[in-house]
Amino acid sequence: MAKYPINNILLFNPYGIGNTILLIPFLRNLRDHYPDAKIQMVITQRVVEDLLEGQDLIDIFCHYENSSSPKKNRSFNISNLKRYLSRISKLMVWVKRSAADIVFIPEQLTWKTALFILGSRARLSVCQKGDNWFLDKIPSHSVSVRDGVHEVEWWLDLLRPLENDVRQMRPSLVLSKENKNYWAERYFKMGKGRKIIGIHPGCSNALHEKRWPVDRYCTLIKALKEKMGFFPIVFGGPDDIDVSDAIMQKLKIKFMNYTNRLSILDTATAVSQCDLFISNDSGLMHVAASVGTPIIALFGDTNVTKNSPLITDSVVLDGGKMNSGSKLKAIDRITSEDVLAAIKLIQNRKSA
Repeated sequence: MAKYPINNILLFNPYGIGNTILLIPFLRNLRDHYPDAKIQMVITQRVVEDLLEGQDLIDIFCHYENSSSPKKNRSFNISNLKRYLSRISKLMVWVKRSAADIVFIPEQLTWKTALFILGSRARLSVCQKGDNWFLDKIPSHSVSVRDGVHEVEWWLDLLRPLENDVRQMRPSLVLSKENKNYWAERYFKMGKGRKIIGIHPGCSNALHEKRWPVDRYCTLIKALKEKMGFFPIVFGGPDDIDVSDAIMQKLKIKFMNYTNRLSILDTATAVSQCDLFISNDSGLMHVAASVGTPIIALFGDTNVTKNSPLITDSVVLDGGKMNSGSKLKAIDRITSEDVLAAIKLIQNRKSA
């Protein structure tokens, strides 16, 4: 523990829904260790603030719009450069005013985040260790990234240099009981007693290679509804509109589609009342795990050890380990029959 009072804590979170869910054990430990401190978070996506609403983890959010940065904007020009520098300058002023005693950066340091540490004038700063010797000397603590562990462990490791006792826990979202009851009643009416199967066929546009093929989702949804007697519901956000529209156009049967129709917390609550959730490796997969819904997760080339859903009642289909001689992409090696078999496996577990 620090030898002097910790009144303000600053955390930089450049991530979206999935990684933020995996930060929750770190945040809960942080709140437990420093209950009287003001915890402030810099975010680049407003959905993160919506996701953490009501969790009693963050006191103040600062939204940093980074769409004009050179990495994000392919049409980078003088106008964008001026906008980018202006936003960086405003953020630096906010960082200085945060009066942080500790700064956490849950990634390897860059020149930009190094400026944030220096500008904050914090006594303690913790980030992941990178491969730049000079940058790694700027924070008070650079933490090595361990191989072969889950991402949740990476974030918890950031607390250990401060001699904090770290509690192991899985990510969990606190949801309103009233809202959960609302969705339970709604599903009962819609499904007429049938099991509710949530499906997320998308993921971030930047990571579209993680998507299972549309035609297989169509085959799956049709089988769930017509052969197995389930009530399938498709979920997703703005980045998933294209894939959900493609499924609707190809399927000749009606199904419930909530893509881009619910807030992230309403989506989490609706997913919490599903009997099963089938998803690519995505933010909503981690949301489903955080609310305790059984999951069938479809993985392609991404790291299962690092990214798997942290819930006991799950089946992970790892396309990278299927039919290794195939020329298909790893995610495309997973068949509809594989997913249907996984559903039966989870059903058998429950009936055992």
